Parts: sequence; C-alpha cells; structure tokens
Amino acid sequence: MLNCLTVLLVLITAYYAWQTHQIVKEMQKTRRIDFLPIISIKTEQIGQDVVEISLMNIGKGLAQNVQVFFPTCDNEPRIIKSLPPFVDYSGFKNIECVAVVHFVCLDINRIIALNDSERILTVKYKDIFNEKIISETLILQDEVKSKNFKRPYLKTEGWSMTF
Repeated sequence: MLNCLTVLLVLITAYYAWQTHQIVKEMQKTRRIDFLPIISIKTEQIGQDVVEISLMNIGKGLAQNVQVFFPTCDNEPRIIKSLPPFVDYSGFKNIECVAVVHFVCLDINRIIALNDSERILTVKYKDIFNEKIISETLILQDEVKSKNFKRPYLKTEGWSMTF
C-alpha cells in the first residue's frame, strides 16, 4: 500500500513539474512578444527619380541591424545600426527613432510599369533576443492629381511580418 502511494505521489509531482515547465515556456513567449520591434514602413516618391523610405519602430523593443532592400530600384541595401521604439515605457515619444533612407531609381517609369507584386520593399532586422524578423510591403502606383495634369508616383500600402 505504501509503495502504491509513493508511486502515485511521484506521478502527481511529475505532472506538476511538467505543468510548471509549460507555464515557464508561455511566459518566455510572452516576454519575447512584449519586446518585439515592429517597423512601420512608409514610402514617398520625391522628385523624378528618388524614393524616400521612412521607417518607424512602433513596437516596444529595439530593432537591430536594420537592412532595407528595394531591388527593383537598387541592389545595395541601406543599413541602419539600430532603431529604438517610438514610445518608451514612460509614454515619451522619441522623435529620433524615425529613420529615413533614399533610393535613387534611374528609371522610375520602368518600376511603375512593373506589376504590383514585383514592387516589393523588404526590411530585415533582429530583435533583442537575436531573432530575425522580415517585414515586406508592396509599393503601389498611384497618381498625383494636380490642377491640369496627372503624374504617377509610388506609395506604400500595408505590410506583413514573418519570423
């Protein structure tokens, strides 16, 4: 009888240990999500041949080794060492966390002629836990409507993240 109770107590203890391990894993996931950098991407065409890309970290964690790729314009990535969060924990808005990079597009009309799915802007970066994150957005064509003319330009709409 005593052996049966000992075995039962060992099984109950093992079950509680397993449950505690599951709780710790969930807490670790939550901590990683809480400090996840989320980079918002905005593009604007400036002049005839320059595309300006503004990046803002709207997450709570630091984005490190930020690389901006716009291969339809230029094969060389633009690199930003780090991008701090826009709002810190005291509620202070950090204006210095907005980074702007430029791509000079030699033939903007060739880019405008591409399908929307071919005009992809990719931003790769790491969080404080050294996890790689990729954000992508489509650069869509729109028109600037002024008094008597229409001029095509490129803009950003929507974005997605993958880990």
